[in-house]
Parts: sequence; structure tokens; C-alpha cells
Amino acid sequence: MIKSALNIDGLSQLTGRLKKFPVAIRTALRRAARKVGGQVAKVAKAKAPNRKETMRVGDQLVRMYGASQALKKSIGVKVATTRKGAVNAIIGPKRNSEAKVFIAYFKPTAAKVAQRNVTITIKPAKYAHLVENGFTAKIWASNKRIRVSAKPFLRPALDSNSGQISDITTDYLQMAMDDLIAKGKISPDIGSDT
Repeated sequence: MIKSALNIDGLSQLTGRLKKFPVAIRTALRRAARKVGGQVAKVAKAKAPNRKETMRVGDQLVRMYGASQALKKSIGVKVATTRKGAVNAIIGPKRNSEAKVFIAYFKPTAAKVAQRNVTITIKPAKYAHLVENGFTAKIWASNKRIRVSAKPFLRPALDSNSGQISDITTDYLQMAMDDLIAKGKISPDIGSDT
């Protein structure tokens, strides 16, 4: 899980004026989180591994995890508010997304023998962290272990949008304050409320 803290200059003055209107603050923060999360998800989809990426395992060239583009298609945004009022944008593969993929070999289990040319159902949420961080794979036929390098897509997406997070959040809070001023619930001069 990738976490990022947010410090915004001037946020205390904005929230100080909006303190009496928690619904307006929560709505503005949720809208800002949705907007920023959408931008990060768009970049993450562009950086996620695609069908053309392959890797060499031993003497064979194979498609890497995420090669079915199921990972790319499953990336989405969910905005959640905690009981304490913190707003979080959760960006990553959707838990309920599935895809059918074709694999050349199917690992044998106690119940099944090894099979060739099998179609299986995959869930990108189950392997996205492996693509992001890399992993050590055990090749079942030879008991060799190889290190599969990381192909980060979420962290670079978040890093590329980190400068816009504070600007967008401040803009949405300012829009909420402007709406309250237009409705006559806050006076335009600083520090006095009606």
C-alpha cells in the first residue's frame, strides 16, 4: 500500500472559516480527492504493463504478469471517509474485476496434473502488488528461484501528480467557501460569520 501525506499552505485559514460547516468541508474534500484520484489513476493506467512487454526466463521469452491488460483495465478510484472525517482516495485495481487469460502451462497441484494451453480466470487485485514491487518466483519444474523485477506504475503516477494535489484541494475548498458566501451563510470579510 502506498501512502502519501499532504501538507497545504493556508489550509488552516480556509478550514477555520468553514469549521461551522462540516458537510461543506467533507464534500469539498471528497470532490478534490475524486479529481486528484482520477488524474493519478489515468497516469497509472498509462504506466501499467501492457501486452507487448515480455521478459526472458531461462531460455524462453514469456509474457510478464499484467500482460493480458486486465491490470490496466481494472485500475480505478474509490473515495472513502473515515469515522474521524479523514478523506482518502484509494487508487488501484478494483477488487471485483476478473479476466480470462490464456497460459501455456498450468502448475500441477495435488488435485490436478500439469496441463498445457489452459484458460484461467485472474483477479488483478491479487497480483498488482507483485507487479508494483517485484517478487521472487519459483519455477515449479526445476525448483529454481528467479527475481522478477518491479514494474512500478502506482508510485510514479502519484509522484507525477503530487504538485497538483494541494492546488486542487485548495481550489475545491475555496469553491465551497464561495458557495457559502453566495448563500449568505458566511460574510465575505475575513473572520466574521453571520
